[in-house]
Amino acid sequence: MKIKSETDLYVSTTWGVAITLKAGEEREVGDDLGYQALQQGAVEVKIEEVPAPKKKRGRPAKRSTKTKKTAAKEG
Repeated sequence: MKIKSETDLYVSTTWGVAITLKAGEEREVGDDLGYQALQQGAVEVKIEEVPAPKKKRGRPAKRSTKTKKTAAKEG
């Protein structure tokens, strides 16, 4: 989970984990620590999906409209 805080924030848990969030800086943490930070005033940063680049289509190959010339048979 990515979290962010508008002010400096110190987040600690009862199981011994502690982090310091600087104002405006994003930080990726585990969900358990992220939820603790949300309770103390941080906000979750949503991941924006970047659209995949469009494939460039080349021009389709032109079909030859010319007819094959064959030698006329004399006969």
